[in-house]
Amino acid sequence: MQIHKFYLLLLFLSLLLPAVSMAQTPDTLYVFRFVSHKNMFYIPWKGNGTQLDHLLSLVENHKAAILSGEVPLLVDGYCVSEPTVAENLKLAKIRSNRVKSELILSKGIDENCFITRNHAETYGDLCHVVIVRLRLPQNGTAANVKEDSVISIIKEKVMEVISENSEQEACPGTTSVGVSSEKPLASSETHPSYRLALRANPLRWATLTPRTGC
Repeated sequence: MQIHKFYLLLLFLSLLLPAVSMAQTPDTLYVFRFVSHKNMFYIPWKGNGTQLDHLLSLVENHKAAILSGEVPLLVDGYCVSEPTVAENLKLAKIRSNRVKSELILSKGIDENCFITRNHAETYGDLCHVVIVRLRLPQNGTAANVKEDSVISIIKEKVMEVISENSEQEACPGTTSVGVSSEKPLASSETHPSYRLALRANPLRWATLTPRTGC
């Protein structure tokens, strides 16, 4: 049973550590879609409104870091609908600026908060999109403290299991001896008195029983 606990703790540790590691590298990505050959940013179209709401909320939460340049907004425009590379890059640039304008007007940030790149190519299977990423700074101290605390707790649990196993190996059958030791004591107290009573009764009968022949 203790061995099973030990392996369960190891399994829990192996599942938990990747989650802690992933939490140390936060990165967000928002996709805004455009109509082919068009540069207008239609917010209610293809989920753009939901994506924009989430992005604006995140920008608000990290606005100070964005304005200081610690957390830049990475903007990438993709377009392949036009006949030439130059035209694709021009349309991708206009679309990127449309998305950036929404952020500038809504949250009061400026052009210096962005790192913009435009591409005359697709983004995976998507041909007319603007991708905005916000790479948050790694809070190494907090993450390490959290990871260390989790590992220390699990280590304590593992050591408890190992300690219990060691105690049982050093005193095998301690519990069974304690339980079984009660039975011989009970029998040793009961059986001698019972045998003594059996021996005393015939003697008592022989001395106390009246002899009718006398």
